[in-house]
Amino acid sequence: MKKFIYIFFLLILFSCAEEKEVDDSRYFHIKGRFKNVDEGELVSLFLKKPDANVLVDSSRFDKEGKFVLKGLNDNKEFYILKTNSSDYEIILILDTAETINVSGNIINLLSSYNVNGSRDSKYIQELEQHLYKTTTTIDSLGTIFKQYYQTPQVDLIKPTLDSIFHITTTLQREYSDNFIDKQKGSLASLIAVSQYITPKDPIYDKAKDSEVFFKIDKALMIRYNYSLHVQQMNTFCKRLRKDIERDKLKSNKLTVGMKAPEISSFRPNGSKISLDSIRTRYTLISFWASWSTVSKQENYNINKNYWTYFHKFDVLQISLDKDKEAWKNEIDSSQLHWFHACDFNQWNSKAVVDYKIKTLPANFLIDPQGIIVAKNIFGDDLQTTINKIIK
Repeated sequence: MKKFIYIFFLLILFSCAEEKEVDDSRYFHIKGRFKNVDEGELVSLFLKKPDANVLVDSSRFDKEGKFVLKGLNDNKEFYILKTNSSDYEIILILDTAETINVSGNIINLLSSYNVNGSRDSKYIQELEQHLYKTTTTIDSLGTIFKQYYQTPQVDLIKPTLDSIFHITTTLQREYSDNFIDKQKGSLASLIAVSQYITPKDPIYDKAKDSEVFFKIDKALMIRYNYSLHVQQMNTFCKRLRKDIERDKLKSNKLTVGMKAPEISSFRPNGSKISLDSIRTRYTLISFWASWSTVSKQENYNINKNYWTYFHKFDVLQISLDKDKEAWKNEIDSSQLHWFHACDFNQWNSKAVVDYKIKTLPANFLIDPQGIIVAKNIFGDDLQTTINKIIK
């Protein structure tokens, strides 16, 4: 009897050991090594959810900067790797039973970290580090501009800075477009479509680039409809489609060939200005703001065409600024020598509401009778349209 009980006990232990071994094989593992970290410093892994981050595992760096973390999941999910000594959080996409290696220098973690063993996590690394190069270039342009601001040289250097900014942002957009075209079926595409060039300027605007969002949503819902992040994107896209349809119904009076709504506002000096009072020839009605980097970039293009076709068309710019001094300073520093108006109500401005402006910049070209002949023409399209319409 005792022998039977002993054998039965061994069988239970063996069974538990086998079960534990099977369970452990389903864990994903992260093996890392960072430079310039203190021994004993905490490193943590969080499951990234739309509304909160949930702690999965934590460890401490050894004297060589090594650490090991693990977790259990049933499907691919987003995770965040955090340390105490770096503000940057590494975003990972981890699958069941995956083993990945992460390395980097804690001093400049964003630009130095490297991931191996996870294709989707590698995609995010490439996206983040490419954007970092872009934003670093843009930050350096801002530093140079500040050095020359309120000096005689600013008018000479600003066109060059604007040109470099335009090239830099264009290359970033081309990179992102190429990535999404190739990897729209990867969860990493959610990161690509949500990146920002500046804190106020996304690479993809939900109104202008709705088709990009729809393309990603369609691809991801086929493969990852279990993901809360994909479900959140799907809900966003459904709402965006409704907004687009609603705006189409509301914007009938603003199609080409229709009369442009009257505008009444205030000049920089505080006096009143109206569209009817200045409409004696073709007029470009341009909506912008001094805080919008993309708007300021387009101002350079408007300025070039304005002086090229001087005396052939006017420009009336409607600003969505709240800060009057910032608005006036940008007009002066960028030498925007045309009509300006602002009522400081921002998105609640009557002109903004009447013209159904949802994003900046936006514009309407009207003829001397106030009829809209073109809308939202930017870059080279502006010059092409002016050449074609204005003789």
